Amino acid sequence: MSCIGNEDVNQAQKLLQAGVLPNAEELDKMCHTSVFRLNSDVIIQACTQICKDIQCKYDEFVEDVWPGLPATEPRNDDSELCTFIVVSDENIDLSEITYRCVKIPSKRNVGSYNKETYHTAFSPRQLNELKKVEKIIHEHEQTLMDKHKFLTMISASQYRCSGQTPNVQITDGFCIVLWVQYKGYVPIDEEPFKKQYGGVDVDVREGSFHPFTGAADEYQDYLKMGCKISGEPEGNKTPKGTLGGLIEHPKYGFCGVTSAHCVLSPAEMKRLSCENGELKAEYPSFIHIIDDEIAYRGDVYQPDQNGGKVGSLVKAVCHKGNEKTNNVGLDIAVFRFSDRFPKSADFPVSKNVDTLNYTSGKTVGFPRPMASEEELIKFGMKTGLTRGKLESEIALLSVRQDLRWKHGRGQSKYRIHLNRQLEFSNINQQQFADFGDSGALVFSRGHNGQDLLCVGMVVGGKYDYTENKVSCVVTPITAILKELDVTGFKNFESGKLQADVGEIRADVRDIKEMLTRRGWECDIS
Repeated sequence: MSCIGNEDVNQAQKLLQAGVLPNAEELDKMCHTSVFRLNSDVIIQACTQICKDIQCKYDEFVEDVWPGLPATEPRNDDSELCTFIVVSDENIDLSEITYRCVKIPSKRNVGSYNKETYHTAFSPRQLNELKKVEKIIHEHEQTLMDKHKFLTMISASQYRCSGQTPNVQITDGFCIVLWVQYKGYVPIDEEPFKKQYGGVDVDVREGSFHPFTGAADEYQDYLKMGCKISGEPEGNKTPKGTLGGLIEHPKYGFCGVTSAHCVLSPAEMKRLSCENGELKAEYPSFIHIIDDEIAYRGDVYQPDQNGGKVGSLVKAVCHKGNEKTNNVGLDIAVFRFSDRFPKSADFPVSKNVDTLNYTSGKTVGFPRPMASEEELIKFGMKTGLTRGKLESEIALLSVRQDLRWKHGRGQSKYRIHLNRQLEFSNINQQQFADFGDSGALVFSRGHNGQDLLCVGMVVGGKYDYTENKVSCVVTPITAILKELDVTGFKNFESGKLQADVGEIRADVRDIKEMLTRRGWECDIS
């Protein structure tokens, strides 16, 4: 392309429109030439088509391709060399691609779940400083998410990291942490992150958010909190997760609550969402009719379709946060029970030979005194009963991730974006939550150490590739209750249900005795 040496932008645009692309050497020259950098649309147009060609070549084996420039500081000649980032979990051979390529996985393995977290309780002064950071994050998070498409999470930290596992160096000091899947490159159509926002230092780390859907569990004769539930399949995949709380909904009656992605496929979440991506659907909008036939009903099963239908969806919400929820993002679904109704506050028998009983239905929010010192517990269908601790009692974590399902040559995608989430870490060798635990409720033991008080619901995991650890992302329960217009979960504490059962048993016993007496008298006569 002689137009590059001649710095002829108009001719370069004509060639691109005709389907003529620069080779790798010519693309590097474009990136180094000031006239093309000032008219970056030409470079972006060329890179966009090259990305499509790479994606097409590897078809379903590649999840995404994007062009980037090395994130070096200060900028130098090497920093202007365009590289194509190929996101794939498959063992593909990129040697046939003539352009500079780097392959990264969509989700990396984290080597250790039981790594001790660098965490100390906050002093009153530190807590005030953290609240200032929270305010600054809230002021900038929407702009940051809009400008940086591969920004996966935003959080606050009391320390900065340099280097990679196992040689991470830690420096004390509050900072805003910006999380990206791969921090070696900046997308070609974006500016690098600033060094500070609102006077607070920035620390860029590698990590991603993943909803905890998946896994398997047992059939329950009657539904229990903590058991496996699933939605209707899409292709060869099925949404599944954990039954969280039980509520008496003012409109729909006795219902179960879980994460929306546990019972809705990405295609259904996309269908039910608005143009801005927010999902706020109620019955009967779940029913989808194609060619006069019902293609989707919104049915919920336990543990899967083989176990049978146990209810139908009546409400689903997925948004990044609004005024009603105090800007807390939600990913929740409500389904009305139709079979195998819950009879008690019991949880299933845990894989850890331990279980819970949540009779009061009471909840508690943050912040509150000594919250970071409490031992918190949860019961999920994958990991059972586990214990953890709160990283920060102020909801500071913002996360987003594309739910992407591939089936054959087709694919469906829905983006989850949740602001102001809580972060929990394990306190022993077992991971606090894992895939399959989305929807599970998280509890505090209360002041007496006995009564369970719900503090939130598991929505996914934060994968920290910089420090090589996994923590659990939890939605504050107060925001969920506000959205559902309820004050708490079902209360089994009064013992009314047990009393009613006792009365029924007594009545049955009396009837049996009466029939026996009459039968004996008839035999005599």
